[in-house]
Amino acid sequence: MVRIILALLSGLAVGLAFGLSAGSTSLLGAVLPHERMKEQAVYQGKPATFWIRQLQDRDPSFRRQAMWALAHLGPGQEGAVRALAEMLNDGNEGVRSGAAWALGRMGPEAESTVPQLIVALRDQDQFVRLAAVYALASICPHDDAVLAALSSAVWDENPVVRRRTLNKIAEIGPRALAALAAVDEALKDSDPEVRQAAADALDKIKKRPE
Repeated sequence: MVRIILALLSGLAVGLAFGLSAGSTSLLGAVLPHERMKEQAVYQGKPATFWIRQLQDRDPSFRRQAMWALAHLGPGQEGAVRALAEMLNDGNEGVRSGAAWALGRMGPEAESTVPQLIVALRDQDQFVRLAAVYALASICPHDDAVLAALSSAVWDENPVVRRRTLNKIAEIGPRALAALAAVDEALKDSDPEVRQAAADALDKIKKRPE
């Protein structure tokens, strides 16, 4: 009887050792995703990896929903900034503007996307251009390349884009000195609201810090 018990215990030990070794991959596969899920922030109960995959959905509304989710989750989610930057080339203008807006919400941590956002200032859709202005002013407002790009946007064909660009330059304040010449010229704009925005921006740029 003792021999039988010893044999059973021995077999159990060998089987357990074999299972831990040969089955380690499946065991980790069962545990680690759950552990990784704990580490990820979630939006509507789903982690960033879910929303990044949804960016590839055929339906533009689902892609926009995914961008909204990633914007709320923030840039700390691995691959989120890169995935959103790729959406700036989407065939749907609503998706492109949503991507620019989401990147702007992420702030300085989305700095790697500045070159693509500068290109987006030339998008054929005015809402994409507006979102790009917002994003650039949010991510790197004091960068020389960004200020040069915003200065160019002061001459956008759409008065709303021109006015919003001037509003953003005004928010940057004295550190937007590189855009002063463009703002000065905008005082002659044909649109009265743009002229007023230019005057406000000029006042903010020239205002001395207290």
